[in-house]
Amino acid sequence: KMKRCNWELLPPGTKAIDFLNEEIQRKSTKKVNLYDEDRLDYIQSFKVEETYAGINGFLGYIAFLIGNYCVLESAVYGNATYIIPRNNWKVLSQMTKKQLTDENLVVKKIIHTANWRNEFNIFIKKIVSN
Repeated sequence: KMKRCNWELLPPGTKAIDFLNEEIQRKSTKKVNLYDEDRLDYIQSFKVEETYAGINGFLGYIAFLIGNYCVLESAVYGNATYIIPRNNWKVLSQMTKKQLTDENLVVKKIIHTANWRNEFNIFIKKIVSN
């Protein structure tokens, strides 16, 4: 069952590349499908105890609580999976990705590539065996 947060999970920071990507998308005459639910479904197939959507719903990040970790995942292709400690996930999930990275608060970051599923499996096997 999906629960709601009254904040945006991993709010975007301001980066020039983000602005450029938005401009390219806006000016493109070709509609690009950047939405991929497969990763969300795949994460959900593990022993997820709780799932949360922020104020942006499925357009933003989704928080999956698994064991001692919070897996923050976006269905929008081109982002990354951020895995943070569960004990203070509510505070951490309100920070930007840059803040989390700069302050070394990310346990694991898995970029959305063709190898995403394999990298996620490696991480899950580590936390299940501990």
